[in-house]
Amino acid sequence: MSDSEGSDLFGGDEEIHDSDYEAEERIRKAALEHNKAKAARDAAAGKKKAAAQSMIVLEIKPYDEETDLKKLAESIRNKITKEGLKWGEDTLADMAFGLQKLIFPLSIVDDLVSIDDDVIMVIEEEFEDDVQSIEIAAFNKL
Repeated sequence: MSDSEGSDLFGGDEEIHDSDYEAEERIRKAALEHNKAKAARDAAAGKKKAAAQSMIVLEIKPYDEETDLKKLAESIRNKITKEGLKWGEDTLADMAFGLQKLIFPLSIVDDLVSIDDDVIMVIEEEFEDDVQSIEIAAFNKL
């Protein structure tokens, strides 16, 4: 078998011509120019990009059944206030052995609030005597 017979591993005999590459490159350049022009028009028109937001549901589990979860929820709401953070309506859910967990929905503006640093760490530090664990039950980008 000669080099030319065995070099095509996929069985295609078609050659890609330079003109095909040139056409693809022209299409890419045109698309890039179109996107740049659109961005410039939007900026000139004063359009702002919509701020990226996230909807999050936290599950906060207490150490024992004696923890007043409604009071804890109110304390968390009052302690953690920040621009770009909006707390939802909290609910209680049964776990096991008489324990309940706090289901706490919230929405954040991603550029202004960090869920880890501004919310979860503050809850863990400020309410360490009442909170056993915090889990992110849902995290959806809007």
